[in-house]
Amino acid sequence: MQLWDIYKLTVEKGLEADPRGSEKATQSLERLHQSYEKLPAVEKQWFDTELLSNPYPDTRLLYGEPGTEIKHLFVGIDIRVSELLLVDRLNQKGAQIDAVMAHHPEGIALTTLHQAMDLQTDIFQSCGVPVNIADHILAREADKTHFDITVGNYNRVVDAARLLNLPLLTAHTPTDNMVQAYIQQKLAEAAPETLADILAILELEPEYNLARKLEAGPKLMFGSPENRVGKIMVDMTGGTDAGPDLYDKLSAAGVGTVVAMHLSPGVREVLEKGHVNIVLAGHMSSDSLGLNLLMDQLELQGVRITAGSGFTRVSRHPDTRRLLN
Repeated sequence: MQLWDIYKLTVEKGLEADPRGSEKATQSLERLHQSYEKLPAVEKQWFDTELLSNPYPDTRLLYGEPGTEIKHLFVGIDIRVSELLLVDRLNQKGAQIDAVMAHHPEGIALTTLHQAMDLQTDIFQSCGVPVNIADHILAREADKTHFDITVGNYNRVVDAARLLNLPLLTAHTPTDNMVQAYIQQKLAEAAPETLADILAILELEPEYNLARKLEAGPKLMFGSPENRVGKIMVDMTGGTDAGPDLYDKLSAAGVGTVVAMHLSPGVREVLEKGHVNIVLAGHMSSDSLGLNLLMDQLELQGVRITAGSGFTRVSRHPDTRRLLN
């Protein structure tokens, strides 16, 4: 596959699993295109035109020629300068890695991360939170997220990739969408009655099973195993979480249990105050699950995967399992 093909396939798979529905996500692109066309010429030069075809600003081709042939891809949760140096060293030893994929965004994929939070409006609305409340709170949280990011050294990793001449891309919200859809389907099929049932369902997945063995797997943050689950909110996508004020609305919306990848400071407290059960699935394990769903697709296209930096490679496709074995 070419580098551009990998990037486009990532976006396509994200759209297929988008919690808003692919049609609604595509409509957001159309509205953005209309806004772009209305801009004066002086403003168009600053417009991020990549977002006219990609609704996930935290997923980008950060460095490299789009037509570069990719036969071997290094994939990690967090790619820092150290991981790029590791890949460079592996190549010195004959690994022949052609490109690097990060899950967590860097460069412009990081400075635009706050824009990826928009889809959480629909997730919270689907759980019963009024859309106007979700919109206002998310807009405020997105501003805070943007400020916190842009005061940091956001382009350091991209600079290192350029100096080492290692093609680099990110896959964030699309693979988070994929794990969100996957876990929602598993829970819908199993119809768990208790929190213990949810834990048992999660632990059937190899990524969560391994994380449990490493003391980082699914666990109850609030609630007892025998507690009934009520209405479940799966919380795996949307850039980063929306902050305590929005989670504070879930109890009144009738949500009984949140199954989350991770929670920011303060969120646990407001959920406990609202008597909402919390199942913490695990961060690296959830990210690995989403990436694995994408890696199965890439391996079917003939791309070899080397996993590192917190990513545990597990195949769910019979043909890719054969390749791994």
